Amino acid sequence: MNNKYVFISAIAMIVIFIIYLIIRIIIDNSGPYPKSGRDTHDYFGDARFVILDGVDFDYKATWTLYDQKNNTAVEESVYNYKKVRDYVYAIGSMGYTKLNYKIGEYTQNKDISIFSDNDKKIFSDLEATKDKVVIK
Repeated sequence: MNNKYVFISAIAMIVIFIIYLIIRIIIDNSGPYPKSGRDTHDYFGDARFVILDGVDFDYKATWTLYDQKNNTAVEESVYNYKKVRDYVYAIGSMGYTKLNYKIGEYTQNKDISIFSDNDKKIFSDLEATKDKVVIK
């Protein structure tokens, strides 16, 4: 008799776990933009902006900062990035990018001098650690 209750309890736990996973998947993908695509490395806010995993022409792993609303790459080859409050700071082939993902605006330039001193510090930290970043 005890084994029957243990078995029923185990089945109930499995069913509850499966229901939890289904709800979690629905919640993660609710909203205007998908958050958990197979190429998504990271997302910001409502997932309008994402870091995508990919490969370049030499089959080297890369990251792309992508705008899902406009279907455009903000930065095609991200070397390093950091989220700070409502901003994403990225360095890449197109220079320095400061993205405010809440309002969907960004500043991008190869010349770091156009940014504030605080921004320059963040970009300098990203530059200093970019060789330690492993992109898979």
